[in-house]
Amino acid sequence: MGWTFKLHGALAGALSAVLLLAAAAPALPGARGLMAAGLLLVLPLGVAAMVRSMRAGATRRLQWLAFRCLPGAVQGALAALLLAGAVLVGLSGTGDMQDPQIVDGRYSVFDTSALTRVRVEVSREQYESVASGERRLFLVLPAILLAATAGLALTAGELRRGEARTAA
Repeated sequence: MGWTFKLHGALAGALSAVLLLAAAAPALPGARGLMAAGLLLVLPLGVAAMVRSMRAGATRRLQWLAFRCLPGAVQGALAALLLAGAVLVGLSGTGDMQDPQIVDGRYSVFDTSALTRVRVEVSREQYESVASGERRLFLVLPAILLAATAGLALTAGELRRGEARTAA
């Protein structure tokens, strides 16, 4: 596997881990900057991984076999990132309350449980709970996509390595 594939996979995996750690922290200063960085980096890294995977021209079956050829520690790390992301998505559930806002010193959220779907006034604790859950979700979703990107980039590298071996 070429070093660029390893670098691509390692970068996406490391960013995924950083975002997951930030999402697991109860209150993190600068979380908005991390959210923005995560969302901005998902697109170029993900598109590059998809292009590399398409250039390898493999079927899903061959991609799965190439993934299985990755070292066990790498497979385990990718699985751990995806599992941690899934757990944190479950923990970030804010129920039926969304879009926390402060208007004129009052805390409100959009309640989707009622048939009318209205904005309701809530206590500060409820507001902070909903805001924390949304912040966590916006950190976890890019982290999951980055973990998948890491797997795709490393799988594409493994496919290229296999092509080079059969061509030689």
